Amino acid sequence: MPLKFFKVILVAMAKSFSLTRHDIALFKRLWHLSLKIYFPTILLAVVFMLISSGGEAYVLSLLKPLFDEAFMDQNYQALGLISMQVIGVFFLKSGSLYAHTYLMGVVGLKATKEIQIRMFKKFLSMDMSFFGRKSFGILQTHFGSDATAPTAFLESFFTRFMKDIFTILFMVGLMVYEAPQLSLIILVLLPAISLPLAKFGKRYRSVFGQALEKTEEFGTYFHQILQSIPIVKIYVKERKETERATEYLDQIYRLSKKNLRVASRVRPTMETLGGIAMGGALLLGGYQITAGLLTTGQFVTFLSALFGSYRPLKSISGTFVQMQAAMKNTERLFSILDEKSKIQDKKNAKVLAGKKLGLTFENVTFGYEADKPVIKNMSLEVKPGQTVALVGTSGGGKSTIVGLIPRFYDVDEGAVKINGQNIKNFTMQSLRKHMAYVTQDTMLFEGSIAENIAYGATGKVSRKDIIKAAKYAAADEFIEGFEKGYDQPVGERGGRLSGGQKQRISIARALLKDAPILLLDEATSALDTKSESIVQKALQTLMKNRTTIVIAHRLSTIINADKIVVVDNGMVVEEGTHEALLKKNGYYAKLYQMQLKKKAS
Repeated sequence: MPLKFFKVILVAMAKSFSLTRHDIALFKRLWHLSLKIYFPTILLAVVFMLISSGGEAYVLSLLKPLFDEAFMDQNYQALGLISMQVIGVFFLKSGSLYAHTYLMGVVGLKATKEIQIRMFKKFLSMDMSFFGRKSFGILQTHFGSDATAPTAFLESFFTRFMKDIFTILFMVGLMVYEAPQLSLIILVLLPAISLPLAKFGKRYRSVFGQALEKTEEFGTYFHQILQSIPIVKIYVKERKETERATEYLDQIYRLSKKNLRVASRVRPTMETLGGIAMGGALLLGGYQITAGLLTTGQFVTFLSALFGSYRPLKSISGTFVQMQAAMKNTERLFSILDEKSKIQDKKNAKVLAGKKLGLTFENVTFGYEADKPVIKNMSLEVKPGQTVALVGTSGGGKSTIVGLIPRFYDVDEGAVKINGQNIKNFTMQSLRKHMAYVTQDTMLFEGSIAENIAYGATGKVSRKDIIKAAKYAAADEFIEGFEKGYDQPVGERGGRLSGGQKQRISIARALLKDAPILLLDEATSALDTKSESIVQKALQTLMKNRTTIVIAHRLSTIINADKIVVVDNGMVVEEGTHEALLKKNGYYAKLYQMQLKKKAS
């Protein structure tokens, strides 16, 4: 008889939580990924949970002797013994509850930390197209809420759900033992509870996913606005952006309201069904007492157990909301962990070595989207130690060419080669170790000037090396002018420094790396004439004896390049020295004349 009751309970609970094979597979995978390693601790926590849950049923089982022996027979010795047992059980139950909650919490925190480390590594290993597809808001949500899936799983399943289930099982066992016939009411109660919970669970999970996606969209928008405050202000778009933010938040509000409506229906449903069960138990129990089928102690024990099982049943109504959210977070967690970078090392990739490295583009075609090539059948040669400048109108594909060299993207057709070997034959780590990169949009990290310069080093670096690199980059003078010198904080994205200062720190960082291939993407175009002159001298030092590709907006800065390559619409249209291209009187000559006229005016 008890086994049938337990089977009914387990089936009803599974139905209530709408657990599909997909959900079970997700949790099984989550277990093996982040929780299995902590199995001994989880097992110990479960033991404490069983003690805590069983303690509640044991205390209620003392009601029968309390009424039938201590009260009815006025046995004060039995009363004292029962009282001492109650006190002892409550001490044991409280201690076990603390141990269970603490151990599960620690496991959850550890597992979440490991997931976040794994996810951080995943982000860093992905190719650049991944970050084009995934917005900041999406990645932030993955790293924040989705990475807490182990904690949510432990809290909802092991800490609350299992505890409530075992408490109910102990209570049902006590009810069946004391009043088997009266316990039939449970067979009616549990299916009545499981059906509405299953319906609410499916609805909540669906709306929760929609709300999460909309929150991600707003997170991306919010991040962009914070980074573009000067633009918003100068174009007086505060009102427009407030309206856009309000629209986003209205949508999130409406979806959250739907979730609230679903979640709010659960408890009243439980209360109603619980009230029906209580009323039925009182009616049937009263009849059995008058008929002599039950003692007062048995009935009080049964009724107390029924009330005792009602509390965890109500708790389950809240846990099911947590479970639906945990399932969605787990689903999203694996969706990001399962993504693979489109750019991978080949199975027998070699380590690139050497200081004199030449670059060759052989019939290269590439597009960020299929059937939309940005680079079209392009061929180009850069000999070891040579400086080659890429010039042309904006959008012609110059930055894309530079991005193909460190394999930020892989070519669709053709090959990029170093010293005659396809760069795909080398490990990406060794390939990129041989390159330094200076861009127009200088990227500095939160921290000191010294830390930002040292970021370019491939191993340990001394303060002397940092200062030496700064001097070559013409940065030492302004750095020493700061109150904290090289320990001066640069602020977020170098916000406490001027454009020229940030650029010179970036050059010092590249100098410290001492890489044989140098990539310069319009490194001086955003600077004023004075700053550009200083930075240009620093760049000349940096380019010395290095294979260099320069993207130049101001043609006056690349007159002395070994070769100038004119790129238009993804194709090489001209190449040669400055003097040779001027004599051709072609595309480059026109660009140069236009800039001279613009400068004169």
